[in-house]
Amino acid sequence: MPTLRPFFNKTLAKQENVSENTGFFRWLGSLFTLTSKSSKLPSVEPPRRESGLDSGYQSIRNAPTVKRSVGNESSIAIWCTTETEIKSVPNPQGDGRSRSSHTSSPPPRDYYGDSSVSSPMASSQPPEAILAQLQKTGAAFADKQPGAREQLLNLSHALIASLELPSEAIQRMGWAELFELLKDSGAAGISSRELAAKSGAHEVLIARIMKHLAAMNIVGESPDSTDGYTPTPLSNSLTEEKYRNGIIYTYDVAGPSFRGLPEYLKGIQYDLPTKLTDGPFQAAHKTQLPFFAWLDAHPPYLQVFNSYMSAYRAGRPSWVDPGFYPVADQPTKRFDPTISDVILVDVGGGLGHDLEELKAKHPSLPGRLVLQDRAEVVASVSANGTFEATPHDFFTPQPVEGARAYYLHSVLHDWSDDDCVKILEQLKPALRPGYSTVLLNELVVPRQNPTWPITSMDQLMLVLGAMQERTEEHWEQILARAGLKIVNIYGYEIGSESLIEAELV
Repeated sequence: MPTLRPFFNKTLAKQENVSENTGFFRWLGSLFTLTSKSSKLPSVEPPRRESGLDSGYQSIRNAPTVKRSVGNESSIAIWCTTETEIKSVPNPQGDGRSRSSHTSSPPPRDYYGDSSVSSPMASSQPPEAILAQLQKTGAAFADKQPGAREQLLNLSHALIASLELPSEAIQRMGWAELFELLKDSGAAGISSRELAAKSGAHEVLIARIMKHLAAMNIVGESPDSTDGYTPTPLSNSLTEEKYRNGIIYTYDVAGPSFRGLPEYLKGIQYDLPTKLTDGPFQAAHKTQLPFFAWLDAHPPYLQVFNSYMSAYRAGRPSWVDPGFYPVADQPTKRFDPTISDVILVDVGGGLGHDLEELKAKHPSLPGRLVLQDRAEVVASVSANGTFEATPHDFFTPQPVEGARAYYLHSVLHDWSDDDCVKILEQLKPALRPGYSTVLLNELVVPRQNPTWPITSMDQLMLVLGAMQERTEEHWEQILARAGLKIVNIYGYEIGSESLIEAELV
């Protein structure tokens, strides 16, 4: 049978001796939750990973919040559809601690972070149209009309598809050359027969797959044809390399860890995995290397991981956006060049994407910006005058003293509690009491009703290296052990990424 010639045969297939058919069936397997044998990959012991390399997996942010204190009561104001449609609900924390103040909606953003995809909608209908149908069908459901429940379910799936980001959808689907052909067809669409002829696959196979993709709102159906399909922004995004790499990462790297989790837990009598070198990931990939060291030992997968991380963050609000963290009020106004001419140090900051975004959105920011990461990472950073890049192991004392802020983005969730304390303790001697702050850009698990993005991220941390996401109380305990205390927590909807502001006790 002819192959579909996916792009995969141009990348990892050449470097890892992967079959040319693998790309398509990786997509098919992830789509239908098939299992497969994990690859036997060589184990090479590189140096210990010394810092975070863009390792965060941010959860979707849908609406900013305002935490206000009124007497002894706290409330959270949730931004709905306009700046004026605000409602208050009880704050589940109820601790009176100051939170971020958002007085307006987030600025408009390109959801996908590139010009090729300008909308998050995967469904062929806009959200407004689906919402109108939901309202009408909801009334029918209340009247117990036959078929209303099923119609509500279908409309609910369509609404989710119309709002979903590619990076979110990528967690449950894959990519094949079909999407390239579909994109090339444009608004006119293409039939399954044409797709089969151009891809070299069996026509019945393609027809069955396309019907399922249409039912899942991944592709659209031509209104004037029973066998015509049209591209959607979501299917178009799956032709972009950074989104395709998400499928490779999910299927080849993370997937084996999840598929082998039941057997692994059975083998350790259902104890809690706590070792970075002996967890579900190591069992699945037959290695004793920690997750990031394993990536270092397998450059093709390291490239895939870094590429997917850029896609995963595309379109998500950032801590430097107006209305998230008061950059102008906090680090800027209190910046004192007589103490240090460094306003912010990005510890374990990878290639410096956060610093570039910070400077781009706050061009008048005073002082120097310093990026720190492993020597091999810093060596690949392109000098652009925005920041200074220096090698640093964050398990050693912080060399930049008296900076206004020390920023760690999704670094600590990669480490155990004890290691987190060690990392934070290395910052303490450099902090100026009453002046320097520590900013942790991390997920904060709510006490009740967490959303699936944050719980799924915690499961991912569990299987990749006995790591975890943490509650506010857990963060307080870790910071207290390091001699720090939480001053403020800035964030959006409960369950999304937050910015924890801390200082010396």
